[in-house]
Amino acid sequence: MRKARTASTLEAEAAKLARGIGYPVMLKASWGGGGRGMRVIEGEAHLAEMVAAARREAKAAFGNDEVYLEKLVRRARHVEVQILGDRHGNLVHLFERDCTVQRRNQKVVERAPAVFLDDAQREALCQLGLRIGRAVNYLNAGTVEFLQDADTGQFYFIEVNPRIQVEHTVTEVVTGIDIVKAQVRIAEGAAIGTPASGVPAQSAIRMSGHAMQCRVTSEDPENNFIPDYGRITAYRSPAGFGIRLDAGTAYTGAFITRSYDSLLVKVTAWAPAPDETIARMHRALQEFRGDGRAANRDELQRARHGPAALGRDHEQSQQFGYEDQAVRSGVRHTAEQAHHVRTGVAHAGGGRGRQYAARSREQRRVDAAHVLQQRRERQQAEVSVDAERGRGAGE
Repeated sequence: MRKARTASTLEAEAAKLARGIGYPVMLKASWGGGGRGMRVIEGEAHLAEMVAAARREAKAAFGNDEVYLEKLVRRARHVEVQILGDRHGNLVHLFERDCTVQRRNQKVVERAPAVFLDDAQREALCQLGLRIGRAVNYLNAGTVEFLQDADTGQFYFIEVNPRIQVEHTVTEVVTGIDIVKAQVRIAEGAAIGTPASGVPAQSAIRMSGHAMQCRVTSEDPENNFIPDYGRITAYRSPAGFGIRLDAGTAYTGAFITRSYDSLLVKVTAWAPAPDETIARMHRALQEFRGDGRAANRDELQRARHGPAALGRDHEQSQQFGYEDQAVRSGVRHTAEQAHHVRTGVAHAGGGRGRQYAARSREQRRVDAAHVLQQRRERQQAEVSVDAERGRGAGE
């Protein structure tokens, strides 16, 4: 939407587009990500108001207020295709990733392959990814993202991310292809299908086993997932066959600041079968120790236990009551948050959530005071560190 157009013209154009797509629709920021600027619009009565609000948010967050409309899929799964293209006209896919488990429209748990796809659906999805890549003569590593309607099986294109994504590790461990190395060699002119690129021809690319990635962050589940900061007083990471760690900022003595993303480490588990992969992830998360700062480890454990993690259907997820419990804790299915899908995959209301709810009102007040005191101490510590750095620079 161009600024040169008048507000009334924009409203009329948006209304026309929405009617053409058919309500309900999803409003998104063209230059955005992470759920910023997203709005669900059920009818024309609120269209103009929501478009204006989304444009303001997009402008503040991304420096561009361009927005667009797409069809709202109420019961959706988020699935994406990894592609690689070279300068010699070759384009291949490395199969798909399931990124359905998200919180606040950001991915939390990813896996490959997507266990809810059959062979025909997988082939159709990957061919759609290649078709989009060929249409733009795509070069190097990228991800073509889709929503799958859980009722019809239909795929809907979302966007192309022209970069390596956080969740690329699950694709690497199931295909054996180093995507980071491949993009460098392709950029240097290597051809896919040759040893120089590190990427075989499409017919030789296979998946082996199942992989799952969890993002361990410094977000505090007991404090509305606000990122914690301060010094890590003790840290221990997991290890063992089938466990991969991608880290660098988490170690004993590390000072976590507010200036960067809350991601501490990515843990990827691999095994021949989905159940074993989940068991290895459980063991790895249990082995994590990060004293001194809050982390989302327990929430990841609960999300990992959801029925969808085992490939069970949506109706069974609802039967177990994961939907309402997931809403209460803030860990939701992507479609529930971004697309109002009623699937409920995260059993986030059990364990510590029930224990916390059972505490007395007085105990909760004491806990809140303790959290506030900890925050003040961290702020003082951060100020002291900044002051010390300033004196060192001056000397």
